[in-house]
Amino acid sequence: MLIPFPDAPIPAKIDWSIDQPGQSNRGEFTGRRRVTLLTAAPRIYAALLPVVQRRPSARKAAMIVPGGAGAMDGTSWADAAPLTAMDAMVARAAAIGGDVWVRADLGPYAQNGNIPINHGGTAQRRVTIRGVDGNGQPMTARIVGARANPWSKGAADGAEVFRLRSGADHLGFAFLRFEDQGYGCIRSQQPHSDLLIEDCSFANVRAFYENGSSGHGIDATVSGFTMRRCTGQGWSKHFARFRYASHDILVEDCHGDAQEQDGDNFCNGIVGEGSESVGLAPDGLPNGVHDVIIRRCSMGNCRDSLNFYQNGDAFGNEGQDYNWLFEDCHGWGCSDAGFDCKSRNTTFIRCSADDCKRPWRIWADAVAYDCIASNPRKRGGTGAAACISTFKKGYLRWYGGRLEQTGTNSVIVAEDGGFTAYTPRTVIIKPADAPLARVEANSIVTEIDEADRTPPALVKSTYTVKTIAGTTSYDIAPGATFDLNENRILNAVITTTKPATTRIVHAQDYAAYTATGQTWTILRQDYENDRSVGQDQTYRVPLRLYDANGNFADAPLAGHILNVDDNPIGPADLKASGVTAGGWWEVQDRSTLFLDRAGQVPVSAWADDGDPIIRRVNDKLFANHLVVPDDSMGFYLRHDDLGSYWLEPYTAGSFFLIGAAGALQFAKFTASLGIYREPGEAGPHCLISVPRSMTIPTATNATWWMVVRDGQSFIIRLPASGNSGTSTGNFGMQGAPLVLSLLSEPGLARSNAVDCLDVADNAAVTYPAALANARARLLADGNAGQTFNGRFYGGVVTNRTESDDFRFRIERQIGEWAGLAL
Repeated sequence: MLIPFPDAPIPAKIDWSIDQPGQSNRGEFTGRRRVTLLTAAPRIYAALLPVVQRRPSARKAAMIVPGGAGAMDGTSWADAAPLTAMDAMVARAAAIGGDVWVRADLGPYAQNGNIPINHGGTAQRRVTIRGVDGNGQPMTARIVGARANPWSKGAADGAEVFRLRSGADHLGFAFLRFEDQGYGCIRSQQPHSDLLIEDCSFANVRAFYENGSSGHGIDATVSGFTMRRCTGQGWSKHFARFRYASHDILVEDCHGDAQEQDGDNFCNGIVGEGSESVGLAPDGLPNGVHDVIIRRCSMGNCRDSLNFYQNGDAFGNEGQDYNWLFEDCHGWGCSDAGFDCKSRNTTFIRCSADDCKRPWRIWADAVAYDCIASNPRKRGGTGAAACISTFKKGYLRWYGGRLEQTGTNSVIVAEDGGFTAYTPRTVIIKPADAPLARVEANSIVTEIDEADRTPPALVKSTYTVKTIAGTTSYDIAPGATFDLNENRILNAVITTTKPATTRIVHAQDYAAYTATGQTWTILRQDYENDRSVGQDQTYRVPLRLYDANGNFADAPLAGHILNVDDNPIGPADLKASGVTAGGWWEVQDRSTLFLDRAGQVPVSAWADDGDPIIRRVNDKLFANHLVVPDDSMGFYLRHDDLGSYWLEPYTAGSFFLIGAAGALQFAKFTASLGIYREPGEAGPHCLISVPRSMTIPTATNATWWMVVRDGQSFIIRLPASGNSGTSTGNFGMQGAPLVLSLLSEPGLARSNAVDCLDVADNAAVTYPAALANARARLLADGNAGQTFNGRFYGGVVTNRTESDDFRFRIERQIGEWAGLAL
């Protein structure tokens, strides 16, 4: 029996016996066996009942031949229509209660462009587009395009073939072969129901089945979809992709070899990519591709060397997806994973994967029965090879089966909160010097006691508060209420009675918290945005614990969020409070912006036909103005309809010099910046730098940077001792405004994503000695390389360590510039 994730109700079931021919990686198998299936997706299970193939000649048909002939109305082979008249032929077939016959024995169909289909069948009678011979018997019809063969990056991609638009429901495709085609031999462009693709094949395409609308955020959900007995050789994107909230999907007896087509970002076999834009699932979480069965399918040779990590998966899905079943499937020869699953409630039965970097890579809740992960192989990129990898919220229970490898890497890897549990009866084959597991902090690898039915219990949660005065730890007892100032982020580590992982279950305050591994976190800084302003508030933490055998228990907590004074502050108030050095750069105040370096040509009006190029931003706190080094540099002044203004580099190497030489040379500082990183932005980008030669050699003063690297929003570097550089992790966001703060004493960093990070020593960082008398730079490093490429809303630097509350008032002011409510 298939067991759903433990907190879900066990649904009804149906049992029946079926003949099950098929093929696995280990050879042929046939047999008759009893199968037990959940009944959550009745259309899928109904599709599994024995199917009696009708003889196509028993049905009426609208007819198609290469080029068309006669009257081309499709009433006979003599008057057959061309392939481009497919929509009209589908409409005719629906009207006469028949199918569309595509004549296969008169040569291939040359087609390099999409053929829209706006019609389909009915719920009572599906219209099938079917390849046949002259007698109406099944025969594969070839449709040949213009994709480069062999294909490589930069060569002709080819075009779509059949584009399904609104109305193309209750439609089938059979005995068709697609060669040298592009992004979707069959593409569902709008929402569709009851689609069938069977006995089709392809060679050298960008994608076989694509589920994608034209336009960002438009829904193209597909429901009641069946694909079976399809094969393919050579693709660069995917064999089949399902998106939005597509559901009730069955893919069975399909086999594909991507043939190592490399150069088209993220090559996959069968993949789900659900979208949050289509509402919420019944559990209150994002609604993605769900109720999917993939059975007796094999996918392999998916390669992708474009990414630093090197992706390429046989099977995969995303975090919005849920309720996926893989049965007797095999993934092989991929540059990343055989199964790379982020979906909730995922089940694997008798699946196998080999010759991949990580045969199993799990990011959410999954259980595997009698599966085999073998021969992990790293072909390039980052990340070590391993049979199993659980990452972040990955929670994998592995019952029986086998883990086998010849290399000396760890068999199991648990990273950043990952939880892997396996049974003692799991066969593990490895070299003696290969570690069984590599376990990061906040992660667990443990054995399953299958007889254990006792849920885990919470002993305590422990969190620390870092302030100027030092660090203090606090324990929260089960069921207790804790106090926290509203503008802080709390990271708590749990202690439990047995190995367990955490989840936040759906409740009123669900969005305010997250949980990963042995930690739970308050996500937001200001809880007054959605509650009464100026009042203390109580927020519930709906914490749930899961152990190695799927037992779970709730451990609810509550946070008493204390109101603090967090009104935005201005430069006059800041200066009056005792700040004696630093800078205040406010892009929103256009009176501080100039087109020239000397500050003689102000921005007087907004030009809709072209954004002005700014070369100077005057300091509103002191006289530490931002000035580009020469006229070849500058920053576009941009704005939006909501009233936010920002700067973007005019040239790739543009940066600002800050004030005069030594203007930011002081023993202590607090720095805050408002930025925005574009999604997908990668590479190191420094935001503020002070050359090493300008620092005072004390443990609290520093060469200090605020950096963006590898697509994340910042890395900070500070000294822990002497003049050495230091660094800590990247905890930013992309695609949203970000406020960053850095304190030189006691060496803390914070953003609106993560609060108060310690800055650890890293003596290996060096700085160029040639900058002995250089000025501090904004949006560039000490060499004026690694320049920033995003939005800059403004920033504030003071020559002291600001108190927590006062620092937040500065951050809130910068947040308002960026349209961000902190």
